[in-house]
Amino acid sequence: MRQNPQNPPPFWHLPLYAFAATRTPAVVRSFYNSPWVCLRRAAPRGFTLLEVLIALAVVAIALGAAVRAVGGVTDHSLEASGRILASWVAQNRLAEHIARRDWPEAGETRGTAEQGARSWLWQETVKETPNPGFRRIEIKVGADGDDEDYVLARLIGYLANPANNPPNIPGSNPQPPNNPGSNSPNNPGNNAPDNPAINPPNNPANPS
Repeated sequence: MRQNPQNPPPFWHLPLYAFAATRTPAVVRSFYNSPWVCLRRAAPRGFTLLEVLIALAVVAIALGAAVRAVGGVTDHSLEASGRILASWVAQNRLAEHIARRDWPEAGETRGTAEQGARSWLWQETVKETPNPGFRRIEIKVGADGDDEDYVLARLIGYLANPANNPPNIPGSNPQPPNNPGSNSPNNPGNNAPDNPAINPPNNPANPS
């Protein structure tokens, strides 16, 4: 039996070759072809079904982790944009109260507002403060349709009593006109020429 020198036989075949060296070719041929001795080289084989299933399971786990990571990043960006829009709604509500000089009664008020092509639900809670000239207002904003307890933005401010701070209307307190007799630098009377009756010139008949 001839062997390819590039593919030497396994080491456990050595006793068989030693046995075959002492026999005739016919005996050796019958020995190698016997059903209880298998010396033929195994044919090249592919992946088994178990190996393929294991590889598919590993790929599925890796892809699932990647999809969850991408979904988490997307959800985080959407939540961040929602919080920004909700904070704008709260700031707009407080700025509106200050601009209108509102003095709301203590209690809760709810309503909706549009911001960023979305509908938002706001809730205002007004409370008294130790200073009767101010009231505390807390504004909570959440997405319309979500749970009311899920708040995306919260803003706290204080409103002043407009009765204690009258508005400054132009023209309501006119300034008095300048008195010509005052010592204002813009008064032309302060720069008048010398009056001869007040400061007569030197008389030659009255030598000094």
